[in-house]
Amino acid sequence: MKRRARVGLVSLGCPKNLVDTETMAGRLAAAGYEITGRGDRADAVLINTCGFVREAKEESIDAVLEWTRHKEQGRCRAVVVTGCLAERYAEELRREIPEADAVLGLAGEETVVEVLDRLLDRAPAATQEPPERVLLTGPATAYLKVSEGCSNRCTYCAIPQIRGPHRSRDPDALAAEAEALAARGVRELILVGQDIAALGRDRGRPGDLVRLLGDLHRIPGLRWIRLLYVHPAHLSEELVRAVAELPRVVPYLDLPVQHIDDALLAAMHRRMDSRALEAKIALLRREVPGLVLRTTLIVGFPGEDERAFGRLRDFVARTRFDHLGVFAYSPEEGTPAAAMEPTVPEEVK
Repeated sequence: MKRRARVGLVSLGCPKNLVDTETMAGRLAAAGYEITGRGDRADAVLINTCGFVREAKEESIDAVLEWTRHKEQGRCRAVVVTGCLAERYAEELRREIPEADAVLGLAGEETVVEVLDRLLDRAPAATQEPPERVLLTGPATAYLKVSEGCSNRCTYCAIPQIRGPHRSRDPDALAAEAEALAARGVRELILVGQDIAALGRDRGRPGDLVRLLGDLHRIPGLRWIRLLYVHPAHLSEELVRAVAELPRVVPYLDLPVQHIDDALLAAMHRRMDSRALEAKIALLRREVPGLVLRTTLIVGFPGEDERAFGRLRDFVARTRFDHLGVFAYSPEEGTPAAAMEPTVPEEVK
């Protein structure tokens, strides 16, 4: 019996990217490919790249170079690059790393089977419809991607350039996907998107996330529902009540604030000042018992001085976040912040 062609997966970046990888893996599995975590035993390697900040770009490029070298030495016959870096720098990747056999960008999800069939000289197989995502998070946990793109236009962020404006998925379709995941044994569902609290705003229905949480809460089998990436400007009192009152919604929130200095918040186009931001945090802690709060901060943004940094340090000390990620500002070409002055020296960041 002829062995099925194997595809190894390398998924870099955020959980949203991981969902895209799982979707592509599902298409490949439905077309008869064997999915493996061992790229060294694969006929082809699919690398889903990240292009968010400098370090992520470097990691993605290193992964592409590593697997193209591996192709020269091992059994791997093809390296396919997709994802955010491939979307933003497709021509540069093709020119600088010609050893990569295909650079697909974000449209790769639709064409990955066709491309690999061609690269591996494989006859197209009858495809199982509809393809199921291959869950890479283990059997009990899954991400639910509620939207694509972002319309917040923070001045430091290239995501709108890469993935376009915010586009909400339909809550009924999301609930149906969640039911299917629960039927497969998923017990914890983690909602992800660039800004999940903006769900429905592009359709004139700003309360869609609250409605969706109610629908998910009624699905048999789901025990935990977790929220990631809630922009504080879109954190409504209704959403706070839903987190507080629905027992299956975990009292955990990823609320990226980025800074507390008003001048920097305005320069970042975060659409909130420090007073409003601290009021949202106070509301959360007052209304949600046992809340676990995570945030991310940017240091070294253009114009940040010792006084602004001191405000940020004091804010962190009194707010006492449960989890805190800090990033040194990375200028991204094509963003407004990349042209802002004065810049902060790297050693100061």
